[in-house]
Amino acid sequence: MILLITYCKYDLNYLSRTKKKLKYLFPFLVALLIFFIYIFFALPLIPGTREEKGQFGDSFGVLNTLFTGLGFAGLTVTIKLQLDQIRQNQKELIQNLHDASISKYEDTLFRLLDLYKSSTDSLILNDSGKTINGINVLKHSCEHLNTRIKKDKGNEISPDCLARYKNNILTDDDQMYLDEIFQINFRNINFSLNRQTRVIESFKALLRHLERQGPSEMNRDEYRRIISSQITYIEATYFFFISLGIKSESELRELLLSSTLCTKFYTIKKTKVQKIIYKEYWGLDIDSLNTNERELPKRIYTGKSNKNLMPQQEKNTKIPYIIKIQNFFQKLS
Repeated sequence: MILLITYCKYDLNYLSRTKKKLKYLFPFLVALLIFFIYIFFALPLIPGTREEKGQFGDSFGVLNTLFTGLGFAGLTVTIKLQLDQIRQNQKELIQNLHDASISKYEDTLFRLLDLYKSSTDSLILNDSGKTINGINVLKHSCEHLNTRIKKDKGNEISPDCLARYKNNILTDDDQMYLDEIFQINFRNINFSLNRQTRVIESFKALLRHLERQGPSEMNRDEYRRIISSQITYIEATYFFFISLGIKSESELRELLLSSTLCTKFYTIKKTKVQKIIYKEYWGLDIDSLNTNERELPKRIYTGKSNKNLMPQQEKNTKIPYIIKIQNFFQKLS
């Protein structure tokens, strides 16, 4: 009984599939049937000899030309429909490849974000018998650096010198004074700031993928906002100091600018000295950063040429003390 039911189901499915195929053959079968009816039944009923019947058939030559033209037109329409279908398939293929590329980009981006967060969370620092974990390691490093800079009196400029700096009328004594203050900041950043290489490199890998991978025509603003929302105040402060005082981190400065993450520098705690250093050495005026409109400068120093440490200035301005800082960088390297 079970075998009979199974056979009947199989047979019904077979018949269903057969009917679907036969419906496409139905017009041809009807045309073939009409042809045979005409040959065997209608043609003998026409009076006259075979020659007369031939002449009668020739009288339909105009109709033959008409149907031939209609057939050619139908063929042309068919070719056009096929070409349209091919173009549509190509568009769908291109869209599918684009979607696949976006999906791959997003997957890698969030994996790199997880890797960066994992690197940050795994930080451990022992300080005077006290164990510090995670992002608090970066916080401790920044606080320690600020304490050292403040202790060495490199965190502020006298009001008179600052006023002359803004008016671009620095004296030789002012230049030597600023030179010393700048060296205090550079020296402490290079020797007192705890550099977490794994965190820095994973962060650069994240920004590198954010800005340089994926389809070139894609809009990255939404992804930039996502990454920016994941960077805390402490992390922004730490990367500010790394990009401020480490000359070799030119790629980090470029990535911070192109990803607009440097706008976070506008909100962190920093001294006027550090803002001046960033502006004079790396071409980024932090006070001009607009966190709402994200109006960013068009250039930033990449560290490839000592001659381009600062924008072009007129003679007899506040530039000469830069040369001493360049010598300081050369000693560090």
